[in-house]
Amino acid sequence: MGARFFTTEATGTSPKQAYQNAVMDAIIEHGTEPYSGTIKETESFIITNTEPDPEHPDIQDKWGPCACTCIGNGHYLFWGWASD
Repeated sequence: MGARFFTTEATGTSPKQAYQNAVMDAIIEHGTEPYSGTIKETESFIITNTEPDPEHPDIQDKWGPCACTCIGNGHYLFWGWASD
């Protein structure tokens, strides 16, 4: 199994709610089967102020957390590696 770098935008009243919304959207779009290469393969996130970067040291594990960047007004950008 490989890994795919993803980015996805979601809204919510908090990063946690936006993350949950993004995961649910990915499940609706890709189903419940594993290895979709989407945010639904992640289990958590870390908050960062950086732009999406596939080389970011905190998101190198496809089984680890993805990153979350607040882009304003309840909009969040999630990015990282996911198994596919």
